[in-house]
Amino acid sequence: MNMIWKKARETAMSKKKKFFISFLIMLMILICVFCIILDFYRFSSLPHDQELFSSYLIKRMIVLLSVVIVFAAGKDSYHPKDYQKMKIIFLVIGLGETAFLLENTISAVLLFFICHFLLILRNGKGLKNKLINADARVKTKLRLSALCIGIISIVLITLFYTCLPLKSNSLPVISYIYLIILSISFWVGLAAYLLNLFPLINAQMIAVGTACFYCCDLLVGIDIFIHSSYAGLLISSAVWVFYTPALLFLALSCYKFTKFC
Repeated sequence: MNMIWKKARETAMSKKKKFFISFLIMLMILICVFCIILDFYRFSSLPHDQELFSSYLIKRMIVLLSVVIVFAAGKDSYHPKDYQKMKIIFLVIGLGETAFLLENTISAVLLFFICHFLLILRNGKGLKNKLINADARVKTKLRLSALCIGIISIVLITLFYTCLPLKSNSLPVISYIYLIILSISFWVGLAAYLLNLFPLINAQMIAVGTACFYCCDLLVGIDIFIHSSYAGLLISSAVWVFYTPALLFLALSCYKFTKFC
């Protein structure tokens, strides 16, 4: 009787957690949509090149909710060690966003550099052995993806070097290095899916999450060149269109879905 009661209680807790996580996901999406509307409202307001403070602040709630999703995983996580890694990664993301709020750009970039380095270690678990034993078709896909990502990185580094020549400011150098680690993180995320380094649903979320993270940070970099134009305004308004799913999919990728769903 005690075992039956315990199992029933665990099932009830599982349903409560599922409802709680679903609520957080919906809240993230609603906040994202609201902030995107506020961002695009800037097209009809002056000065159009200034971000609305309310939107700038509310957006960080999305980051906070993604951190809560990760920390709520607990016994429903994919693996205890992976759960610990993801908690550290999302704490670093939270610190990075705090640095951005405090307008300490260099510290923020360094923190996100650490974030992507940790994501590479986490998402690339067992990559070397799986890559050696992968079939020719998978290896070809990985080579082509690495080539495409490499070309994009070279083009952007060239633009940075041309438009932001090195002076006394160390930010351009940090940006070059950050772009390299970002590109590697994106490629490793794709490799995690193509090489089946994680269960299928987790691997798919990792691939989509790292792809969205890559697009988000590229938009942030491109915005530097055309910040005061309407094109720059459009790009900066689209950043969270990619950043929100990046946080959401990566946060959910630490869950054990055979148990959670």
